[in-house]
Amino acid sequence: MTIVALHIGGSARRGTLSDKFIPDAFGAADAAIIVSEGDSDGIYEGGGKIRYSGCFKFPFVGFAVPLLLLTIPVAVFSALFLGLKQAKNMDYEKIEPHLNREMAENMRLLAAGISIPLFGAVSSFGASSVPGVPFALAFLNMHTVYTVAALSFIASLGDMMPPTALAGLFAVQVTGVDNYVKVLKRCLIPMAVMLVYGLIFIYFSKPIAALF
Repeated sequence: MTIVALHIGGSARRGTLSDKFIPDAFGAADAAIIVSEGDSDGIYEGGGKIRYSGCFKFPFVGFAVPLLLLTIPVAVFSALFLGLKQAKNMDYEKIEPHLNREMAENMRLLAAGISIPLFGAVSSFGASSVPGVPFALAFLNMHTVYTVAALSFIASLGDMMPPTALAGLFAVQVTGVDNYVKVLKRCLIPMAVMLVYGLIFIYFSKPIAALF
């Protein structure tokens, strides 16, 4: 069996805590894929600390132009192909009185409060970037900066969500508790307070922003 080790977080995922795991993890690998920016000290290659058969360094920058060329034309075509006909025939003035804006607002808040922490069970970083961006766009009628800050605040709850529960498992190791569930139960009320406070912060983002 061939083992390939990956470190794709760059320098942002290097530090005192993570560097302790690198020699053992990459030392057991047959090959490695890393972001060039994360090997400024040569710990993966050239430093002589780790040996494997091959190491592929991936650049961290230079993706903006090709990604724009790939996504923008297809996005414009898809939007026009799927919605142009309906948009031409839509009379917003006739539809507007039938729209329940208050319910839509509440549903958006509910969806954000449920999906972002649950997605954080996979990755709180992913929760910020995957569902976080669509929700930031959905709340454009709010104060954008304060709303995005609140969404990031809510996304941090993902570090307590099983099965990954990075913050919870780290707390277990630090405190010596034998079961992560005990930590989760102890934190449920503060987590609920964080979630409700974050959603309230989004709902009242404009008046809150006006105070500062």
